[in-house]
Amino acid sequence: MPDCRLYTTTGELLLNVSIYAGMSIGRSSSCDVCLKGICDDTVSREQFTVEKRKDGLYLKNVGNAKLYSNGTRIAESPLNDGLVLRFSSYVLAVGPKTGPSPFELTWTISTENNQRRAVLWYGVNTLGSSMDNYVVIKNNDIERQHAKVTVNKGDQVFLERIGMGRAICVNHVDLDKGMIEIKEEDEILLGEETFVNLIRGIRNKNVLSKAEISGTSVDGGGGKVAKMAKTPLGVIIAVLLVILLFLLLFILFAQSVYEMLFS
Repeated sequence: MPDCRLYTTTGELLLNVSIYAGMSIGRSSSCDVCLKGICDDTVSREQFTVEKRKDGLYLKNVGNAKLYSNGTRIAESPLNDGLVLRFSSYVLAVGPKTGPSPFELTWTISTENNQRRAVLWYGVNTLGSSMDNYVVIKNNDIERQHAKVTVNKGDQVFLERIGMGRAICVNHVDLDKGMIEIKEEDEILLGEETFVNLIRGIRNKNVLSKAEISGTSVDGGGGKVAKMAKTPLGVIIAVLLVILLFLLLFILFAQSVYEMLFS
């Protein structure tokens, strides 16, 4: 059974799940993996099914959200280790070690969806104003599909222009065709006023993900999503101290009664 993790586009871990043949995934409570309360309504009530074939397990898209792999729209995909699949504003990473690259893109310009950052994934990341992109910068300065950002396994990052209407400038030089390597200190201008910064991830390691907060998990054997409440250590210590205090008071009270009766 492949282990998969569901992330947001900003790299927040939402869910861990083990995939098996015959599994259904969606927002409906009848699905084997219920995403209600985890994903928004851009994800269908039944978004995916899992089929077993001769060469392994396949994820089949049966919902309204489009499925992408390596920047290309697909209808289904083998669930191979290392695969990154994007749908709506979510990313499904296949394999226990598969996750976001150490890089992010950030921007300060106002956008319609108020988003200011997005993680980059190994492989091709499309960038544009359309919600079908890996990096969505939703304003009038950005084309629906404006650029491709590719991260290789050597942690090199490359920028490629794919839109033809609005410019891309790197360190004040126009990028017309081809691919250019970009680095953290580079000045990147998309369109006329959208400055983008490449940085190594600023994801706050001290902020728990939704999965860590709620204990969301799937048992991988046909069970529904389970919620396992986690009790903070401080609460446990406080309860133990209260119990000890009551025991001490009881001992003192018992000692006083004994002295009154037998003195």
